Amino acid sequence: MSAFPPPLADPARPPAHALYSWARKLGQAFAGGLAGWALAAIGYQSGGVQQSDAVLDEIYGLATLFPAIIFALAGLAFAFWYPLSTKRVNDSVATLERKHADEGVQA
Repeated sequence: MSAFPPPLADPARPPAHALYSWARKLGQAFAGGLAGWALAAIGYQSGGVQQSDAVLDEIYGLATLFPAIIFALAGLAFAFWYPLSTKRVNDSVATLERKHADEGVQA
């Protein structure tokens, strides 16, 4: 038997799920728009038109070089703004173990 009206909060899908879903949809829309803009910028023509070799080379660059550059920039960002040395990791582990011991939590 279902309750009417339905409950406001579904424990299986907390409100954070709605925010996550919205952010994912927004990201997908942005990525789709960005891809369309990039194709237009390199001279791609839709409708089954034979693409020139220059456009095909640009598509290859968009599919390989652009993600490689973004990946490298992300790696540099993590290297400079979030450096994880062995000492830093060991300090974090020790801090967590201390907190768990204080709270009586077993790992």
